[in-house]
Amino acid sequence: MTNPPHEQVTAGSDVIYREHVLATDDGLDLFAQAWFAAQPKAAIALVHGIAEHSSRYRYAAEFLARRGYTVYTFDLRGHGRSPGKRILFQHMDEHSADVAIFLAWAHQEAMGLPLFLFGHSMGGLLVTYYVLTQQPALAGVILSAPAIKLDDVSPLLLTVARLLAKVTPTLPMRQLEFAAISRDPVVLEENKNDALVHHGGIPVSTGLAMARAVDYVQQHMGEFSLPLLLLHGTADRMVTPEGSKQLYAQAATTDKQLKLYEGLYHELLNEPEKAEILEDIIAWLDARVRKFEA
Repeated sequence: MTNPPHEQVTAGSDVIYREHVLATDDGLDLFAQAWFAAQPKAAIALVHGIAEHSSRYRYAAEFLARRGYTVYTFDLRGHGRSPGKRILFQHMDEHSADVAIFLAWAHQEAMGLPLFLFGHSMGGLLVTYYVLTQQPALAGVILSAPAIKLDDVSPLLLTVARLLAKVTPTLPMRQLEFAAISRDPVVLEENKNDALVHHGGIPVSTGLAMARAVDYVQQHMGEFSLPLLLLHGTADRMVTPEGSKQLYAQAATTDKQLKLYEGLYHELLNEPEKAEILEDIIAWLDARVRKFEA
């Protein structure tokens, strides 16, 4: 269920910006927003990563909208301007249900235009999990540094984590290495001072929920059948590029591309080379949109 937009402003002569509210099945009002292209040829539904929020993608959204791609995005529950306990969840299905509502809104707004789903980091894990479990009708998927492979974790540590999650689910399990998100010092400073970014640790229950989702993705990678673009920096210290390589090798789709960016960090769309990466994304999108127009 979606509610009418509550604010509309102009982002530029060729881009219209609008905010929206997504009503979840359990009564939360999630913050959503969109950048509308003046003459759209397709649309992108964007899912952000853990501890961040959708407004960090404003540059990318405006860039894409000016090139004919309307961008829809929202703050995950417990993130940014959306309600909920900060970055706390018990199972990826909680977010997956919200993605379904988000995509219903995007499909309705796009009015028949091809719709692509984009996910970054944990959002990339969520998107992959959603695609594998729900088999949605989409024009394609773009994954930026998807968190679909974890470092080796001992069975003993997992057992301890499960016990802790039952007693103290909010106990911080891991602190994110924010210095590793980008090589751009301006981005690091903005992230440090961003009140909508969660700077604390990842709760143990959230970590376990992500681990279970990763396990599912690892077991079902071969069932990925949608057109796929994978993007990853080779110097990413937060999420190993091996997961992207693995999905590229195993995905059933024959329409797949893996682009590795030498020396780049985790947040490709916040790296100094972000315009170049966006051009690569647009080139991939343009090629697939032409198939719909043919």
